[in-house]
Amino acid sequence: MKNKAFVIVAVLIAIVCIIPIVYKTSQETSAVEEYDLQNLINNYISYIGGDFENADKIFCNHPGMEASEDLLPDAFLEDAEQNGLLDEKQQYSERLLTQARYAAAQNALVKEQFGDDAWETVKYELVEEEPIDGALGYKVVEIGEIVDEKTYQLMNREYWTQIAESEGIGYYDIFLTSDEGPEAMENKRVDLIDRYIDKEPVKAVRITEKQRFSVNLSFNNKTESESGLYNFHFYVEGSEKNGWEIRQGLSWSEKFPEYPEDDL
Repeated sequence: MKNKAFVIVAVLIAIVCIIPIVYKTSQETSAVEEYDLQNLINNYISYIGGDFENADKIFCNHPGMEASEDLLPDAFLEDAEQNGLLDEKQQYSERLLTQARYAAAQNALVKEQFGDDAWETVKYELVEEEPIDGALGYKVVEIGEIVDEKTYQLMNREYWTQIAESEGIGYYDIFLTSDEGPEAMENKRVDLIDRYIDKEPVKAVRITEKQRFSVNLSFNNKTESESGLYNFHFYVEGSEKNGWEIRQGLSWSEKFPEYPEDDL
């Protein structure tokens, strides 16, 4: 029954991929409809969930993690070729095939892990992340003001000096002097760095108009499968002004078994 489901999924993808999934290039940015953030997220989830009505509107910078090829039936490639997906005259055919292969296997993997109705029960949580592109800058956390590097160093130096005083030690009991090498960190209070670094008043950030979100998925109200796959998510980036894109497609994490120390 599972193999039959995989074949159906793959055949659907091969057929609908006759409609090109457009990738933005410098010469062809107008071909992709501008979606707001909510619509893009919903359309991408629908796409990898098996609904390809808006396949030509999805811009995916990278399709995400590759599920096992065992989930992708041989019939997929044959159907794709028959439907012109691999036609050398068709632009982006290789990338179309890659996206289609990923989508078919990702769809099947989620069903295998969470049940055949997994995509019918999918929910998501939107979590803002730090952008990964843009120029390096420094932001005062409390007020959001961008400052120069000198101010960044002075404010954080004052913060750590106060931490050291509250612990009854000196600043250089935590950090290296200009004469010390990295090996000297063994004798420093790195435990205090771990404890207090999240509350530094000024953070190094990427200065960009873009926002970056992690879209964290659950299926049948579960975020982890019985076999230990978890953290199913994808990333979106962009802005209301310039539009949004799927920066990285569906990805996940896997728990590894813990071995007794005697077995190591």
